[in-house]
Amino acid sequence: GHWNAQILHASPFFPYDQSSLPFLSAYPSVARVWKAIQTFVPGRGLLISYVNGYTYGTDGYVHNDVDSRFGSVHDVTALVYLNDGWNVDWGGETVVFDERGLDIQQSYLPKLGRVVLFPSNRTHAARPLSRLCTKLRKIIVFKTMHLENNSIEIDFLLRRTLHTKHHDGVAFFEHLYKTMRLLENAGKPRYVCAAGLYHAVYGTT
Repeated sequence: GHWNAQILHASPFFPYDQSSLPFLSAYPSVARVWKAIQTFVPGRGLLISYVNGYTYGTDGYVHNDVDSRFGSVHDVTALVYLNDGWNVDWGGETVVFDERGLDIQQSYLPKLGRVVLFPSNRTHAARPLSRLCTKLRKIIVFKTMHLENNSIEIDFLLRRTLHTKHHDGVAFFEHLYKTMRLLENAGKPRYVCAAGLYHAVYGTT
């Protein structure tokens, strides 16, 4: 239906505010946009960020942003439109449905810099582009979470400043976190991923 490029990957077992982890610094432009968005979603953390792209011939189906992997930790979705210019004849509006999902409540043209926020459980869709449109419709998505849902396992490591130590050329926290993510991506159960997260916490010799 469309292409997707992931920027920040959330852990399904150990969700945590990505803007408090060291990985967002690798994307300074994204970090600046997120800082601006935080004024609209105070007290919330960043769970996931990715870029979506649509061209003529791709369809945006009605869906919501509730992901069963993360339970109910995420609550607000923010969309930021990236196209320099947009012709109203091109279509491509984002439509957000009412709470019952029976009628369109709001509709937004993808104008540059426009920010749209809605509850993550609200159904919505990107309307198809007309054949007049030769552009790639681009948006960056930020899914937010309540900070109270931060994983206590990740918080334990961060509070002990393990991310300031280094191991194998990277920050120690990054080494532990990426080991855990490798196990998650391999489909391992939570207890195995937790073991990966803490595998060198008592020493690296």
